[in-house]
Amino acid sequence: MQKGIMDTDIVSYWDYPSPAGENWHERLGSVLEKYKHIGFEGNIPADQYALIQAHNSTLSDMVSTLRQYKSGYEVERIRFCAQLADRTMLDIFKKVSRETMVLEMSALSQIPYMELIQKRQLDPLSSNLLAVVWPAPESAMPHGVPDVYETYGDGPNVAMTYYRVNGYASECERTFFLGDPTREEADI
Repeated sequence: MQKGIMDTDIVSYWDYPSPAGENWHERLGSVLEKYKHIGFEGNIPADQYALIQAHNSTLSDMVSTLRQYKSGYEVERIRFCAQLADRTMLDIFKKVSRETMVLEMSALSQIPYMELIQKRQLDPLSSNLLAVVWPAPESAMPHGVPDVYETYGDGPNVAMTYYRVNGYASECERTFFLGDPTREEADI
């Protein structure tokens, strides 16, 4: 893996509260004023777009459209990442029990992480491996943070592996039961 070097200027700004002239949109405006035409992603939030004072600006879906096309190399990297995420999901199903703690399941993501380090195949700045298994009833809010020492019950429990390896990502989510689901849960 080789890295390119970008010729760039770094412009810093104050986040919040920012002094006049030092916030992100004013600093960005000072960078953009030297360009004749500026394009913005079509999904930029309207309030952010309104703050940016750029002449001849256009909203476009060009970048998001281009991201839909992948080279063979990109497809291979995404598949590699997905295989790691799938393997951790299988490890979760092999090890989860009523005695297993949430924290134990999260630690499973460290196995492929350490393997990548040992093989010198990991860029830590563009990689993040996360495995989480939410026990019921917290599984209804999978963006919440469960008690890491909680154990699992009948379910529905939700397992998720979200892996980003060297800039390429995959996600795998599964709902599972350790006990028998109710008829309604089975229908859903």
